[in-house]
Amino acid sequence: VSDIGLSTYTGQDGLNVFARSLGSAKPISGAELTLLARNNEILGTATTDAEGHAVFNPGLTRGENGMVPAVLMAKQGDNDFVFLDMGKAGFDLSDRGVEGRASPGALDVYAWTERGIYRAGEDVHVAALARDGAAKAVENLPLTFIFTRPDGVENRRIVSNGESAGGHAVELPLEANAMRGTWTVSIYTDPKQSPIASQMFLVEDFVPDRIEFDLTADKKEIAQGETANATVDGRFLYGAPAAGLALEGEMTLSTTSSWESFKDFTFGLADEQSSEPTVTPLANLPVVGDDGKATFPITIDQLPSTTKLINAKVTVRMREAGGRAVERSLDIGVRPQRDVIGIRPDFADDEVPQGGTAKFSIIAVDPNGKREDLKGAQWSLVKVERNYQWYRSNNSWNYEAVNLTKAVANGSVDLKADGEATVSLPVDWGRYRLEVETADPDGPATSYEFDAGWYVASTTTETPDGLEIALDKDSYAAGEVAKLKVSPHFAGELLVTIGAEKLLKTVTASVPAGGSTVDIPVGEDWGAGAY
Repeated sequence: VSDIGLSTYTGQDGLNVFARSLGSAKPISGAELTLLARNNEILGTATTDAEGHAVFNPGLTRGENGMVPAVLMAKQGDNDFVFLDMGKAGFDLSDRGVEGRASPGALDVYAWTERGIYRAGEDVHVAALARDGAAKAVENLPLTFIFTRPDGVENRRIVSNGESAGGHAVELPLEANAMRGTWTVSIYTDPKQSPIASQMFLVEDFVPDRIEFDLTADKKEIAQGETANATVDGRFLYGAPAAGLALEGEMTLSTTSSWESFKDFTFGLADEQSSEPTVTPLANLPVVGDDGKATFPITIDQLPSTTKLINAKVTVRMREAGGRAVERSLDIGVRPQRDVIGIRPDFADDEVPQGGTAKFSIIAVDPNGKREDLKGAQWSLVKVERNYQWYRSNNSWNYEAVNLTKAVANGSVDLKADGEATVSLPVDWGRYRLEVETADPDGPATSYEFDAGWYVASTTTETPDGLEIALDKDSYAAGEVAKLKVSPHFAGELLVTIGAEKLLKTVTASVPAGGSTVDIPVGEDWGAGAY
């Protein structure tokens, strides 16, 4: 139907349009663009440059009612024509791990209250910070704070000048008969326009806790079938023991890869499907005695089948006479049922530089938590690659992500009780997994996944059109070159868009299958801030 592919970005500099060929993915130069309003008025026209890029004045997109942009049309002479509906929602990013608040404009205000609930008659303290697009303080900017009651009626408005580093602080004295419920404070630069920030707080007749208690156990670790005694020591806040109060609670069993006795070591298979935590009510809990104390046994009879370790979280609630509960929790480790293997990465943040060496320390531990000898432990290094399996169901196509592994290296190592065995392996870009096991199929096995190079987590590329991209650093200075690693499954044309408040830069490149590195020069005109 058409070979013109349109994409748009709205920023402080206006509406940026990119035209690309759907057949070759190359930029389309000389395409004639027309921006139409709802009432069919022509808001503006533009022609794409050699990079397929054109910009419409920001004022053209700020119309109201009939002058709101409705359609963007593009044509190449009399040969090709296409249009983009500007009234629909932007591209849906809900399946790509995008969350959080909307990107702020030229002014960003962060507001908060010192707590979330107040009694009638107290003072509500509201603070706010005003910052520009470069996160610099905006001083001497009057802000209007409008407080709204739960029934939607405006209660009061207060104007703050923000003379000190863009900081604002206002107080709202609540009347003794203030309406109970959820109040809202909205902050405006112009009360006739939409608020730039808002915050909610509660006004309720709440009563603070009147009791507290400590929850302890006589053992930090137990084995299956072994018993630990948990003790509750409760008291009223005015000092008397919490005698005669009822207890209730539950024990939650969940898997974990860490062992407190062996910090920084990982136990169990990294790619194991984690089972849901098992919750078991604590039955027949005693009533708190006259001294405010109660003791009850903790026993684990059944454990889930897993290569990882088990943690038991004991949660206990003590109820006041009025029925309100105070809750405390403690963790009890569960000793493994057999020998386990531990892996410790000797590098930081689960990342190794591209072309670097990944070094690991490996130990063997018996169920009692003592290091032991283990000869002939077999290790293997595999590279984890993501692909997609397409299938047809109910007359429509769908897909699922499939992780594949490719063997890189393998070997054997002897583990000793009086030391740590080490394995050092050179790695390139990508995600890897080190697996250590014994020759016995029923023996212990542990694996550890890590990234090499500037690798992006696979959770951000769970759709076939998601690209694995990452930068080599977190921040850059003017004059430096940012290196963007791109790793697609197929060859194609790349358009990189770098946007800030008043700046938009683009870089185009041809990328082969398997990926390459794209250089992005950081110009002197960029300025400090986030891009």
